[in-house]
Amino acid sequence: MQNLIFQFGEYKIDVDVEKTRQFYDRAKTVSEGCQCDGCLNFERAVDKLPQNIRDFFSALGVDMKKICECYVYCAKDENTLYYGAFATSAELYSAAKARGN
Repeated sequence: MQNLIFQFGEYKIDVDVEKTRQFYDRAKTVSEGCQCDGCLNFERAVDKLPQNIRDFFSALGVDMKKICECYVYCAKDENTLYYGAFATSAELYSAAKARGN
C-alpha cells in the first residue's frame, strides 16, 4: 500500500494511491457522464495541461479524464475557459487528524 501525505495549512490529506487508482480504473470518463460542450472540452483540455500538473494527479492515482464533476466557472474571453473540478481520492483526513486529535 502506497500512501502520500500532504499538509495544506491545518489540513492533512493522506491518500491511498492504490485504492484511488482502483476507483478510477472503474470510473467513467467525463464525456461518458455528460455530453455538454463544457464537459467535452474539459476532457480534451486535460491533455493540454502542463506535464507537472498531469504528473501530480497521476501520482495521487487520479485520472483527470474521469473526475466526478467539472464545471466552467468563467470565461476570460471567447478562447479561454476557467474550470473547477472535484476528484475522488481514498482515505482523506481532516484538520483534527493533522493536529493529532
